[in-house]
Amino acid sequence: MSKQGQEETLFVGARAALVAGVVVGGVVVGTQLVLGALYSARETRELVAAMASPVSTLATAIISGLTTILALMLTMLSLSHSLQQRLSDAFYTRIRRIALLSIVDMIVSIVLLLLLSSPIQQASQQAQQGGRTLAVTITYYALIGLTSLVAGLFVTIIVMLYNAVTTVIQAVRPSAGDAAD
Repeated sequence: MSKQGQEETLFVGARAALVAGVVVGGVVVGTQLVLGALYSARETRELVAAMASPVSTLATAIISGLTTILALMLTMLSLSHSLQQRLSDAFYTRIRRIALLSIVDMIVSIVLLLLLSSPIQQASQQAQQGGRTLAVTITYYALIGLTSLVAGLFVTIIVMLYNAVTTVIQAVRPSAGDAAD
């Protein structure tokens, strides 16, 4: 396969994965920005406290999902190695990118959990009483930004993983094509 053909194969489905991740991240940010605009600085503290538990659950679920994805990718690599038909270098590069994005998403999720494990509600209440509503607002937008990043990356990884699995399926059963059984 020519170098240009390998590069085209490398980016198969990358646009769809990127669009899916940006859409999900955008929905999270957009929703929170609209809600945040409706509330005053005093109510922002309550929003931060209300977001803590669901965002913590989301971050934990994403870490768990990413760990499972990485373990299953090792199985997929083992299967692809045992195939009699050699997969392209572009396939392995896509797998490496999925793994890298998974690790980045996992690290951001851990940072998000660390942010949430700090006494946000108590600190934001003290900051607000001291007239420092900027600290509360920054915390609120940091939570929104990290949550949208984590969710968007997770969806991107899922779409990229689907494309990689499709490549393995086509290698194992090339006659299957796109037909569903």
